Amino acid sequence: MYHIAQILYLLGNPEVERVTGKPYQETNMLQERRETSGFDVEELGTGFVRFAGGLTLDIIEAWAVHMGDYEGSSIAGSKGGVRLPSEQAGGGTRPFTFHNTVCDMDMDSTLDLDMMDLRWHRIRDNEDAYDSSQAHWIAALQGRVPLLPNG
Repeated sequence: MYHIAQILYLLGNPEVERVTGKPYQETNMLQERRETSGFDVEELGTGFVRFAGGLTLDIIEAWAVHMGDYEGSSIAGSKGGVRLPSEQAGGGTRPFTFHNTVCDMDMDSTLDLDMMDLRWHRIRDNEDAYDSSQAHWIAALQGRVPLLPNG
């Protein structure tokens, strides 16, 4: 559920008011196969979270559902939206995209996160401290960066 943590972080970890959800275990399969495979977990879980301030979050988690791939995580707002990178069912990765309106024209942009990361490493001090949790811990122990809260 790493992508849920990503969305919560990008939203500024808003206060949760209400959560509702439902798991499903209804994929049709031959009974003999179900019994021999030990298939006994839900294949789909859905949820809805309401936050203070009016934000909402839809959650769909599936590993065996009769549908192609999902578009991945996204944030939509009144001034624009982003779609986070996600793996596609047929292979490959859907890129990070940004969508907004400029001068009454819809703008759909693709961001090259690898190039952005390379650029930030070249121009920012201690950027390597954010390459992994281990690198961050070591850099914090060395006093190069403040330790980020991980709660």
